[in-house]
Amino acid sequence: MTILRTLGVAAFALAASVGVAAAATVNVDFNTGSPNAGTYTQNGFTSSSYSPGGASLANNCPTGSPNSPCLQFNNSEIITVTYSGGLFDVLGFLFNAPGNGGQMQVVGGPLTTVLTETQNGNAMTAASFTSQYQGLTSFSWQNVGQGSGRVDNISFGVAAVPLPATGLMLIAGIGALAAKRRRKTA
Repeated sequence: MTILRTLGVAAFALAASVGVAAAATVNVDFNTGSPNAGTYTQNGFTSSSYSPGGASLANNCPTGSPNSPCLQFNNSEIITVTYSGGLFDVLGFLFNAPGNGGQMQVVGGPLTTVLTETQNGNAMTAASFTSQYQGLTSFSWQNVGQGSGRVDNISFGVAAVPLPATGLMLIAGIGALAAKRRRKTA
């Protein structure tokens, strides 16, 4: 009976440890990823262009240090972001649409939002989302102004990968204690 109880506790501990996954924040800043023919991949996120010419990295972005790279795309070009780890949330990003009052449209799941730049052409405007864009498989934006738009410092929320090895080690430890106890009573 004691062994069955011990195994039951161990199974519960394993289920609890595997099922727990805290959210993590992943940032894409276009500084350390890999550009490849209209796509850019960093931290498991891939930005792809579906227009001729494709998105490119610009080295004259108004964020970070001089010559800080960001993603640049042309008028009406659509950039779509996907994540190799599955579902994700969009927490926010910086954007620059041409000129004061330039607009950028963002689409995620069933939601569409048009963002208006509030800064001048030499600054970035922050787009911040609290609960709108969650549990997505893809997210896209389109420059609906004239000229080229820019996006930088994208913040994504992702589920942390659970550590099943922790649960297995717990079961092994409890099993060892049960075996020791069994030898002691025999």
